[in-house]
Amino acid sequence: MIKSLVGGVVAATAFVMLNSAAMAAGPEIVSGPAAQADCFAPWSAETKFFKYPKKEGPFRIAFANGYIANTWRIQMVQTAKAYAAQPEVKAKIKEFKVVSTGEDVPAQISAINNFIDSGYDAIVTDAQNPTAFGPVIKRAKEAGIVLVAFDNILDTKDAINVNVDQKGLGELWAKWLVAKIPNGGKILEVRGVA
Repeated sequence: MIKSLVGGVVAATAFVMLNSAAMAAGPEIVSGPAAQADCFAPWSAETKFFKYPKKEGPFRIAFANGYIANTWRIQMVQTAKAYAAQPEVKAKIKEFKVVSTGEDVPAQISAINNFIDSGYDAIVTDAQNPTAFGPVIKRAKEAGIVLVAFDNILDTKDAINVNVDQKGLGELWAKWLVAKIPNGGKILEVRGVA
């Protein structure tokens, strides 16, 4: 799942960049994705799809990660780097920079601001706090930079949010466990960090 989610995020970012460029005026709202519609299914009827004017690469893409304190996050970063290093992808990327800022929300926002100031074409983030990013979202939009959030998505309609139905996945996994566990079997739930 991590590989498909991270690969999907990097693919979505690359797709946006390869087929478009952000403008200060913001993206055009369209009815759906231009390609791979099954991969980019809308979350709800209100989901907006952005279309940016085409821009030539290679592109500078940044990944502003938060903490890296568990194996999921470590694998996520490694998968993103591995995806960007594939020859067919690497040829389209001038630079892929990853910064992990820990649980410090202002540090993550500062990292995104630094990427904006440095003129990156796109910034991917796994936000530490989905409601704290308003000013940086506005700055990215005004600077013509594509901002893509995933996993912990941003509380906005002005950035691209890529995610899976985590509740639905939990239900699917629970049903699978119930169907596969033998009679009298036990299930242990480990919740992880709070």
